[in-house]
Amino acid sequence: MKIAKRISLILAALCLLVSLIACDTGKGTTANTSEDTENVGGVSYYVNYNGTKITLGGAADATVSALGTPQSKSELGNCGGLGSQVKYTYSSIYVYVLETDSGNTIDQIEFRDDLVSTPEGVSIGMSKSDVLAKCGEASAESATSLTYTSGKLNLSIGFDANGTVNKIAYIRDGV
Repeated sequence: MKIAKRISLILAALCLLVSLIACDTGKGTTANTSEDTENVGGVSYYVNYNGTKITLGGAADATVSALGTPQSKSELGNCGGLGSQVKYTYSSIYVYVLETDSGNTIDQIEFRDDLVSTPEGVSIGMSKSDVLAKCGEASAESATSLTYTSGKLNLSIGFDANGTVNKIAYIRDGV
């Protein structure tokens, strides 16, 4: 049990580190092309949630409006001089928005439970073999995670000690 707690703490620390790196690297902003968000190598970089398509790297204002009132909204502060990051909490997801003078962008999407899944059908609680069957070979793999990458877009899937999905996060590298 102590090992599972340590692994969970390590995964949490890695997720925090990845969110800081995603926010802190690169300069300026890049436009998203349809290739960035469509199915690339077996993985899509968007989520359908409660009838709203949330596109990683997409415009945030209309998306946040369509999602409705969040359970909470947290100002996370300056994002490496690129703007401010804001975390919107909904019942099954967190949506992180990078707010800049040139517009607001979906910067990260993180699943909170198994009531939401990727377009490929991956959700929290699945086995690693099920993820690989649905998404194919990952760009990077470790004992505790699979990462699918297309340009600056990443889908990170974390596993507990039993090889069960316990974390799903879409993260943009730099902006």
